[in-house]
Amino acid sequence: MTSSTSTRHEAEFDPIAFIMDLHERDDSQSIREFLQAQDEVEVAHLLESLPPQERQYIWEFIPAACQADVLEELDDGVRNNLLETLPEASVISAISEMEVSELVDLLDSVSNK
Repeated sequence: MTSSTSTRHEAEFDPIAFIMDLHERDDSQSIREFLQAQDEVEVAHLLESLPPQERQYIWEFIPAACQADVLEELDDGVRNNLLETLPEASVISAISEMEVSELVDLLDSVSNK
């Protein structure tokens, strides 16, 4: 494969369609592996691009150690919606990894909605 072909295939990759396909096939192991390979900005962008119900489903596959960082990267509206719909235990787990200043910012954004 030439480098231009490789670049074209990489440019055509749609992570949203990919993750939706994995969800439709109920391939939780591949979802987990895919999310582990992404950084928090990429995961946040993916979540922002998904319908709210899909966000909740995908959230459960984000490594616990990364959830706080992903929350910080999310758009305020998406983050607030996600926090309102997630089970309390999931929210507590995610925010327990945050530093105090990050938690204050998060609480401020939630209280200003």
